[in-house]
Amino acid sequence: MAGLGGEVSSEQLYKTVLLNTVKQGLAKGINLGVICVGGSKSGKSTVLGTASSAAPGLVSCTADTVFACVAEAACFVGVTYVNVFNEKLSDLLNPADRPLKVL
Repeated sequence: MAGLGGEVSSEQLYKTVLLNTVKQGLAKGINLGVICVGGSKSGKSTVLGTASSAAPGLVSCTADTVFACVAEAACFVGVTYVNVFNEKLSDLLNPADRPLKVL
């Protein structure tokens, strides 16, 4: 992926841009959303990266950080993983043939 002055991996992008934000948000109890926006075939799925542990994406890196930070704490962690396509919202953790409602 091109960015940050050259070719960088999703993991490098995470460490440079998101890691401190995730840790600070966890410490303060702030909700966090990781969003990737772009046109078709622009690399959103690669950047979010759920396909390979050899090349972890933002989702894997964020989950690793969250669970490492809360491992010793008694807390609740809720996760939502959605896809927005043609103005329809789909739950990727519980796929169904019906779009989700936005309230």
